[in-house]
Amino acid sequence: MAMRSPPQPLRYLAWLIAFLLFGLFFSLYAFFAPPGITWSNDAADSAELATAVRSWGVAHPPGYPVYILFGKVFELIPAGDAAHRLALMSAFFGAVSVSLAYLLGRLFCQVAFNASKEQAARGPAQDSQAGLSALLPELGPALAALTLGFSPIFWGQAIVPEVYALNAFFVTGVGWLLLSWRLEGDSAKRARSKRPLLAAFLFGLGMGNHFTLAVAVLPLAMVALWRAFRSEGVRWAHMTGALALGLAVYVYLPIAAGQNPPVNWGDASTFSGFMWQVSGAPYQSYIFGVQSSIVDDRVVDWMKRIVDQFQGVGVALALVGAWRLWAFDRWLTGATLFSFFALSIYATFYLTHDSYVFLIPAVIIGALYIAAGSQHVLRQITSSGLDAPKKTASILGAVVAMVLLVPLLSVFRFSDEYSLRQDSAARAYAPHVVSQLPAGAIVLADSDQRLFSLWYHRYVTEPDATHIVVSRSLLQFEWYRRTLSARYPELEMQGLGGDFRGVLRAFVKKNIDAKPVLSVIDDPDLRELYAMRQEGPLFRLVPKS
Repeated sequence: MAMRSPPQPLRYLAWLIAFLLFGLFFSLYAFFAPPGITWSNDAADSAELATAVRSWGVAHPPGYPVYILFGKVFELIPAGDAAHRLALMSAFFGAVSVSLAYLLGRLFCQVAFNASKEQAARGPAQDSQAGLSALLPELGPALAALTLGFSPIFWGQAIVPEVYALNAFFVTGVGWLLLSWRLEGDSAKRARSKRPLLAAFLFGLGMGNHFTLAVAVLPLAMVALWRAFRSEGVRWAHMTGALALGLAVYVYLPIAAGQNPPVNWGDASTFSGFMWQVSGAPYQSYIFGVQSSIVDDRVVDWMKRIVDQFQGVGVALALVGAWRLWAFDRWLTGATLFSFFALSIYATFYLTHDSYVFLIPAVIIGALYIAAGSQHVLRQITSSGLDAPKKTASILGAVVAMVLLVPLLSVFRFSDEYSLRQDSAARAYAPHVVSQLPAGAIVLADSDQRLFSLWYHRYVTEPDATHIVVSRSLLQFEWYRRTLSARYPELEMQGLGGDFRGVLRAFVKKNIDAKPVLSVIDDPDLRELYAMRQEGPLFRLVPKS
């Protein structure tokens, strides 16, 4: 007897679920996003990124050209201020990533259960059970998507103006393109498919946003393409061209830097400045920079954060999923496990307090394991019940409860941290400081929170203001002094050089007679030469006689 095609509404069930997941999470992320710049969720860079987007600037290394170009598109949205629109961009790409995680979860379950062969062995479902039979295979992938979408780290970055939701889109997008192509059963379709080319292009483009993309997807790409290299014709020249086309986004950096925008890290218009940017030179010492005395604490923190993302139930399901995948495809499982632990090691031993955000691609991988693990448990639960119609309702209720358990636990435990609608500290800081400034004053700023907030206020909120915001820590770099001199020719910048303290003191000495100089801190490097007279949140520098 010929097998029946699935009912028409069920044929597109996966795409319908993906669309519903996108709508749900975009609505949630957009609703709980902050109204502007924020310091919450370790998003102090939000003000710098928003300023770079508005001014066609170059952000801190590696410059984030893709984020800036995408941000210019989302700036066109007539909703809130510039930073809020970038928060909506994070919400959009975060929601797309959740939907793609669901589609990836389906592929992981296909691998773990050899779905096509099992379906052929079972034969067609009875009409009364067709709907339930079609729905059950979607529950594991849906749980993976819900787990990712509600995980505290992912949620926290999907509602703020930051680069990590966009990075998650590239991770899930490239992963889905490669794995769906690899699992295509029709060799003729696989040979004609453009998915490897699109994956190569997206990978190159994504490398213009965050380098952890390479750790997350290259092992998977090697597994997918190695088999094709051995058995099929892959147009390697075309893929190389697609990769190069994506990487060409870095051309933005020297072009933008040549216009001398207010945010112009490294001055990438020069070859040395460009290499300083794309190599992440100022941050290379942070890699494995954690001191041995705190290694144990960082490892414990990593374990705690992983449990926080998945809860105990989710961790157990992920382990079951990894075991199931290993039984059917050790190359895929090994590649993803390598990425998971490499990302975990990188995040754990990277010497910044916010390096945990690098775990987001690892959280995605863990969620995909949960898809396979939960699907295994669901099959055990329903293996006998589907043949007994009277048990269908109770079994379905138990299954739905299990699927919702992991994300609901995350929401329950971290609900107080999920909303930034009333977040105002970062937005209030700069106006309060600027209200105390005399006209044309120089403000010496330090720390990412204070400096970037003042940049945003000066170049986005009040672009016609007359005060000058100077980063005391960046004055040591010749490229920064060159940028300041070009933008503010009235500043005396000649002859500055030497160590950090010497440059800072020389800069103040050259300019304090012409302009009021104020600092956001009681500066220990200037206190010997200047009295620090507090004026509200600032300290006015007064030369000592």
